[in-house]
Amino acid sequence: MRTPANRTHAPGGYSPNTTDTPKATCPVCVEDVQDDSEAVSCDKCDFWFHRICGKINEKRYKKILSAPPNKPIEWKCQLCTEQPKQTETSPLDPPKNAADTINDRVLRTDNTNLTTPKLDLGTGVISPQTTLKQKDSQIKALESENQTLQSTIEHLNEDLQNLTLQLTAAKKENIRLNQETIMKGEKIAKLYNHIKTIHSSDKKSNDETIQRHQPASSGNATISNNMDHVIEQPKHKETDTLILGDSIIRNIKQLTQHTPNI
Repeated sequence: MRTPANRTHAPGGYSPNTTDTPKATCPVCVEDVQDDSEAVSCDKCDFWFHRICGKINEKRYKKILSAPPNKPIEWKCQLCTEQPKQTETSPLDPPKNAADTINDRVLRTDNTNLTTPKLDLGTGVISPQTTLKQKDSQIKALESENQTLQSTIEHLNEDLQNLTLQLTAAKKENIRLNQETIMKGEKIAKLYNHIKTIHSSDKKSNDETIQRHQPASSGNATISNNMDHVIEQPKHKETDTLILGDSIIRNIKQLTQHTPNI
């Protein structure tokens, strides 16, 4: 097995270091094998393969290079390793070996200048060019999906801002109504106290009036009864007013108790 550094000829007897003859060509990628390339030659078909095209990992490649000349490590390409399936051939057409198969492939590539993606030798695996196109398509699809997600996030942020503004406005309105309720309650309480003071004064005045018009003897029963009837009317009005005031105060207390604190 030879490497580009110690090779003496290319497939078909060509010298790789001369300018008037073609250089060794890798039958997988159909590219020239340079002197500084990581490449090995098949010990059976004598073709040169790039290390990657021949599917040789770095560890094995270094082992092949470090083998002593008197104990070289044999390496065969995939076509030479795998026996081709026997097909029916004409007696006039001798069976092709691996080298003939590779030569046909190289010649067809050189003659037609293929631009379609190449397949790895004997595996049917899509070439890196096709893989790059697939990856590029996947990247574009992900970018489109990211743009859609970004647009959705922006709409959700707008909705959140609107809801925040509505909540703030509702809190302010709640505070205003609460303050207004308290102010009205205070006014009603003051009014009730004022009414209570007036009726207290009226009661005192009524008591004094009763004392002034108190009959001197029981003989004037008719006059006394009439006076009691006249005086009795304000007492009923005073009681009704106080009851009304107490009811108002109770309603105010219940209202302030049920008003939420912000």
